[in-house]
Amino acid sequence: MTQTTKEHQKIRVTREAVREYWQHMQQHGQYDHPAFEKKDHIPVGVSGDDARWNLAGDKLIVLLLNAIVQEVEPLDACRFPWFVLRHDLCIGMVSLDPVLRVAHWSFEAMFLGAYPSLSPTGQPLPASRRPGQPLPGGRFALVELRGDWKWHLEFLRLRRSHASNRLCFLCDAAKSAGDQQYTNFETFPESFPLASTSKFINCSLGPYVNPLLLVTGVCAPHMVAYCSMHVSNLGILQWCNAATVVKLLSLNFFGPPGAPLAHKLAVLTTRFRKWCNLHDIPYPVALRLVFFFFGRWDRYPQDPNKALAPKTWNPDQKTSLPSRELSTFSGSRSRTLRRECCTWTLRQS
Repeated sequence: MTQTTKEHQKIRVTREAVREYWQHMQQHGQYDHPAFEKKDHIPVGVSGDDARWNLAGDKLIVLLLNAIVQEVEPLDACRFPWFVLRHDLCIGMVSLDPVLRVAHWSFEAMFLGAYPSLSPTGQPLPASRRPGQPLPGGRFALVELRGDWKWHLEFLRLRRSHASNRLCFLCDAAKSAGDQQYTNFETFPESFPLASTSKFINCSLGPYVNPLLLVTGVCAPHMVAYCSMHVSNLGILQWCNAATVVKLLSLNFFGPPGAPLAHKLAVLTTRFRKWCNLHDIPYPVALRLVFFFFGRWDRYPQDPNKALAPKTWNPDQKTSLPSRELSTFSGSRSRTLRRECCTWTLRQS
């Protein structure tokens, strides 16, 4: 990455952007960082996930690196895969810990901005390794550890998770009744303050400590970041979008009262496509969750690649589905929606 930054100029990080980042973090962040003094360390982040790489469903474990304030050209250079391992060959942290120890050694050298004089095992390095000489690209600081909840749980070896009473490793939210019950939104965020670094280490971590948490300047939990795609795109926003469509349908926004549901959804899809075309926005997923709310989810074409080949509504191909009842839940209350026999149209984009 440092070579790409310095020599190939595929990653552009300006001094102004770096200084602005550290000024913002110093003013609004809840932690102290050794890079606040000179404000010239390029902030970088580490993200990880497991992903299927073939049709048989075999998985890979991938770790990536990126500069937080980078200007990338081309876009395929915005993430640097620095570790890949087949999931079936991984035996947990026994496999990952040696790699993370070397990564810790490398991040320490990047923070100092100089080639290391000692190897990861503490042996002196020869003069050919240029010990003590400046690294190309400047100095770097690890400021983010990103991933979804499953990744953080396994990668950081957390004791708090959805399976325990204290279900959040960043605060004291709990399943048990009381002021800190996770559904108590009336007192949010007063009842759920972000844990301090010491509390995170003592309460959220198990006996194993990930070497990346020991890198200079890493102030967990302030630097543990959730993957926005999983939390928003595949989580909160899907339910919000589907609930919005349900509400608009109940208000007859897509057709007069008494119009068949299929007609209303066809109008919705047509308007959505026109809006996407007007703003040059691709539409790989249109009404996936609407089908979940109103149709037969068990008849929905299952996609082995999930986000890679999603489905959309197609007014030209028709599949009849029988009338049925579907229960939807709002908190502890439920209500039953009955839909008319309608025509559904789906295609693979």
